[in-house]
Amino acid sequence: MLDGVSLDQLRTFIAAVDEGSFSAAARKLNRVQSAVSGWVSGLENQFGVVLFDRSGRFPKLTPEGVLLLADARSIVSGVDTMKARAKLMASGLETELSVVIDVFFPDCSRQRGREGVREPVSVDTAAPLRRGLGSGISTRSRRPMQLGDIGDDSGAIPVTDQ
Repeated sequence: MLDGVSLDQLRTFIAAVDEGSFSAAARKLNRVQSAVSGWVSGLENQFGVVLFDRSGRFPKLTPEGVLLLADARSIVSGVDTMKARAKLMASGLETELSVVIDVFFPDCSRQRGREGVREPVSVDTAAPLRRGLGSGISTRSRRPMQLGDIGDDSGAIPVTDQ
């Protein structure tokens, strides 16, 4: 039933809805009006439902057409996104982004929700280092160190020290 549905048919259906008529959609797509009507009729035949009520001067979406329009937009948008992603990958763009936050990055969570208040936040960023060195742990260790190794109670997040 839907094996022969093409992106051109879906784009034509969307254009007919967006432009309000088959002739306006044809102008937008640089096609003749009969081609747009044919594509939409073919789509209706493949779906087995009527997408437009053609009884008035301008075609009006049926309830089935409204539901299928949302799907058509989603499909076309998904394909456009996939094409753009493939183009970026072909141009050498990295497909993954890694973000690392240093353990000495100040925790300003106390400022959340206080955007209008300008008070300095006092954070002792050297405290974990002092605790770690004070407990006799070597920073030249060949094994991956754990945040727990330097006296932090936040859990075991691996930190590799080379």
